[in-house]
This record gives sequence, structure tokens and C-alpha cells, in this order.
Amino acid sequence: MCGFIGFLSNNTHSKEHLVDIANRMLSPIEHRGPDSSGTWFDQNSCIILGHRRLSILDLSDGGKQPMQSKSKRFVIVYNGEVYNFKEIKKELDDVNYGLWQGSSDTEIILAAIEFWGIEKAVSKFIGMFSFALWDSEKELLHIVRDRMGIKPLYWSYQNGNFIFGSELKALMSFEKWNAEIDKNSLALFMKYKYVPCPATIFKNTFQLEAATILTLDKNKNIRKNKYWKLDDVARLGTLSNSSKNEYSENEILELINDAVKCRLVSDVPIGAFLSGGIDSSAVVALMQKNSISPINTFSIGFSIDAYDETIYSKKIANHLNTNHSEYILEPKDAISIIPELPRIYDEPFSDSSQIPTFLLSKLTSNSVKVALSGDGGDEVFAGYNRYIYADKFLDKFNSMPIWLQNSSKSIVHSISKDSWSSFFRFFPEKHVFSRSGEKLYKLASVIGKNNIDVYKTLISDWQFEDNLFIGNKIYNDLNFNSPSHFNESNSVEYMQLMDQTYYLPNDILTKVDRASMANSLEVRVPYLDHRIVETMWKLPRKYKINNGISKVLLRKILGKHLEPIKFNRAKRGFSIPISEWLRGPLKDWAESLLSEEVIRNHGLLNYETINKKWNEHQSGKKNWHGHIWNILMFNAWHEYWVDKR
Repeated sequence: MCGFIGFLSNNTHSKEHLVDIANRMLSPIEHRGPDSSGTWFDQNSCIILGHRRLSILDLSDGGKQPMQSKSKRFVIVYNGEVYNFKEIKKELDDVNYGLWQGSSDTEIILAAIEFWGIEKAVSKFIGMFSFALWDSEKELLHIVRDRMGIKPLYWSYQNGNFIFGSELKALMSFEKWNAEIDKNSLALFMKYKYVPCPATIFKNTFQLEAATILTLDKNKNIRKNKYWKLDDVARLGTLSNSSKNEYSENEILELINDAVKCRLVSDVPIGAFLSGGIDSSAVVALMQKNSISPINTFSIGFSIDAYDETIYSKKIANHLNTNHSEYILEPKDAISIIPELPRIYDEPFSDSSQIPTFLLSKLTSNSVKVALSGDGGDEVFAGYNRYIYADKFLDKFNSMPIWLQNSSKSIVHSISKDSWSSFFRFFPEKHVFSRSGEKLYKLASVIGKNNIDVYKTLISDWQFEDNLFIGNKIYNDLNFNSPSHFNESNSVEYMQLMDQTYYLPNDILTKVDRASMANSLEVRVPYLDHRIVETMWKLPRKYKINNGISKVLLRKILGKHLEPIKFNRAKRGFSIPISEWLRGPLKDWAESLLSEEVIRNHGLLNYETINKKWNEHQSGKKNWHGHIWNILMFNAWHEYWVDKR
């Protein structure tokens, strides 16, 4: 795992000047590759590539980057892992490609591109990656991102310079950087907690979309090509699963096992995140199955029992005999890391589980350089509560007469969220979701709505009509158009596709990538192996959700490896008690960022609207922690990256 930068300049600067710019861009992403660095420069084309290396495979100089192909035609800077590189190497050996200089996957990637061409080569790769490739023969620059958007890649075209890098902070280090905030991106962030790809918080600066090859020619013309289309995978899979009744479960489970097994290849120590939930437990069980020694596992817990799951992770670790470590998170830990969040997440990002994810990565990096996680399990195997809501309730509600729909909404909203939560405490835990009252309110609010409106309501905080933004601008929302093959009876599948397209890469994967790489830790996500994604789209819903039970296939894995342990408790997210902390240990910090002076100086948000929600939250009248955390993360980011520039 590494980080890279580069730019194609329109100026004929000296080599020394361009290398100096490259080094300034590499400096803020040193954490992505603390083991070594390097640059490559072509004077004639005025292109420079830079790389920071975290050595995982082939620890020798044979794996250093930037790396040239055997013919010297191609040069690459690359971030990620291609797990099937040995199989690709064998294909190349079978056609007598030639001798190898080292044993890294980078060399195999270059050879595959040289032999098959970039599109055919990339279609063979199983893994997570982003890279930049310079073709000196055709004077073409290609930048490429993996199918699911696991690894980040940013680009911008400013003052005739094409700039790119693994993190936004690298681009911000380019000379004469234009830091003008895109107000539409800000509005989207306030609504969804992240700035959605391809936008960024800055104007004229973009994220490269997943499964995309962007090509820049010598005349600075840009062309994009999708080499894999998730929407087509979902469409074809959904159409095919209606024509087949049964699937070989053993074949599917073996595919999941293979995805875990191939991610155990490493020349450095390896471990796993273990929350005690279904996703991570299944990963660890399969890791242990494929390992002759105890796997290193790591967990974060909380001093507040309602948020702590270490009792479950300990059970799994003891049953599988892993080498387990854990850390209990206290408010003081959050307070210590919060000032670092704007640096780590270099554009506004407000999933509050970023805090425990960072601390879990820090704990893990003390022992290993690589960790596997269960991220992607909810999106691929249908684990979110909203999928269960849709499967059990929405179709039934939407078939009721309008008067009955409206009456149901009125009944729910006539009782406070806290009262509903108290009421649900009398039910067995396995039947109750966390923050039940809050989620019941959201469920009631979407009765009678179509797929698009249901999804937007369930995943958003601030709305465009909330009088949050100064001025009367009409903001452009995400294009959540429902594909034609998803009708209202496909509500679960529609939500899965939207989550895999937007929420997964922009929130979950961004959170994990920045938190782990800030600690120089590589995190691998076996559930996002594209073979698994494609297979799961071909399966009928009963393999994912059946009679109110989610993740049916993963539970079968656990049944084979963790039979005595029952996974029948309510699902919990990797959340922190942010609502309570904002009224307690984080109150002073929050008030300093929510002051009238700070908000009015930015000239972007409406102070009265924010102050009202803050006062309601402090009084306990309402719980606005999600809305408030969005404001806090933006203001903290603005203070760090804009006010101080």
C-alpha cells in the first residue's frame, strides 16, 4: 500500500523546480508510504511522477516505484494490491514474456499492460488499486481506479497543469492551488456526511470514479472509459436470478473463502479487525482456517456499555484461539484525536465512527502492517437495518390505503422518539435495533414514498430546504435515478445498488482508507472482491434476507466455524456516544466551532439555524448529533485548510 502524485505541466521549468514541487506534494502523504520515496521525470513531455512506498510485497529495491516496464515504454506509480498477480505472471510465462527483475505485483501489472493493453490487463486484475501510467510512445497519461472504488484517486486541471494524487492534501500542495469551495459540494456534504464522487469540496477538482480509466492525450484532451459497470452487474444479475431457483451454496462459500485466502499473501505480519459482528467474525474464521498459526485480531471497545461490543469479540477470539488485543475508548481519547481529523480527512467528512476506526488502526499498526476487515459485508450481503425494514414493512405499508398510511404516520409521530425507544426495551434484544425510536420515526416518514425518496430520507441529515445555507441557491442533488429494472418491489436491491455506488466508496471506504493509512496500515476488504459482488447480484433475495434474518450466506459460514456462538442480537454500527459527548466532554470544543463569529466569518451557513439545533440538543429536547457533527467537521476542516492558508 502506498501513495503517489504527479502532474503534467504546461511550463518548461527546470528539472530541479519540478522535482521540488513533486517532493512538496509527496510530503503530506508520507504516512501512506514511510518506507521509501522516489520520483521520475521526462523533460520532453514535462511530466513527473512521485511515489511513497509502504513495503508489503517484495521488500527489496526490486519493488520500488516509480517503475518502468521492460521496454521502457511505460512508467507506473501504483497504490494497492493485485492479489492474482502470480496467476497473471504464469500466463505471461506461458507465452515466454521474459525475465523478471523482482517479485512485486507492480512489475506484473506493468508487464500485463505492455502485453495485453491497459483495458484487457485491468479487466484481469483481482484487487484494490489506483495508479497512474505514462505511455511515452503515444504520450498518453492514464489514471485508473479499481472496480469498487476502494483506493482513492484525485485529479484537477489548473492553469494548464493536470495534477493528480492519492489524497487531496497532495494536490493542495501544488503551487498556486485554487482553494475555492464548491457550494454545491458543501450542500451535498451536509446532507450525506461526505462529498460524493466525482465532486470534491473544491471547484474544478475531482475524484476519479470507480472502475474508470481516464486518459489525457498530448493536446490535454480528456477521455473516460468504464471498464466495469456496477449497474450492469446489478441489472444482469437481477434478471438472471429470477430464472434460477437454486444455487450451490458450497461453491459460493468457497469463493468467499478464496477471497479471504488470497488476501493473506504478504511479506510482512498480518492481522484482522474483529468487532464481534457477523462480517468481521466470518473473515477471521476463514483467516484462521487458512493459517497454521493464530491470527492477530484487534478490537476497540467503549466505557459506555450500550456502545461496547468487546464481550462479543472476546468470545469469537477465544473460540478461534486468535492472538487478541483490545482497547477501551474513553472521551479523552476522542478529544485527543479530534484536532487531527481535518488533517487525516483532508476534505469535510463526518461519519463519527472515523474516531474509533482511527484508534483501531493505530492499535493494529503497533503489531502488524496489514489487516483484513469485514467492510462491504453490509452492502454486498444485505446487512443494513434499512434492508430489513424494506423487506418486512415497506411493501406492506405502500399497499395500504392512503388514509391508513397517513394515520400510521400520525400515530408514530404523536409519541416522542425517546418514548418509543423506552417501549422497545421490553422486547428481546434480537428484535430491537439500536436507537429504535429514531429509526421508527424515519420508517414512518417514508411510508408511501418511492424507492428514490425512501433511500434519500433514510441516509440523509440536513436537507436542502432546511434554511442552512446563505442565499437562495437551488442545489443539485445526487442522481439517484432508479434503474428501469428496479421497480417498487425491488426496494432492497435498489438500496443495495445505491449503497454500493455511493455510500460504500464515499463513506465506508474513505473512512477506513484515511484512518488506516494515517497509521501506515494496509487494510484489505475481501467482501469487495468483484467476483463476490457479481455472484451475490445473481442470487435471489432469500440468500441475503429471509424471514427478517439478514446476511443468510455469512451466517452459514459462521455455522460451520462458530457453531456454539449465536449471532442473534440486534445489529449495531461502529458508532460512538457522540450525542452524549456533545452535551459533556466535547461541549466546550463544539461551542468554540459553533460560535457566531466563526460561522458568520465563513459566510456560507446560517448561524440562527445552527444555533437553534445546538440549543435543542443541549436541552435534551431533540437529538441533533448527526446534523451538529456535520457542521463541526466542516468548520474544523475550514479552520485547518482554508483559514490558515
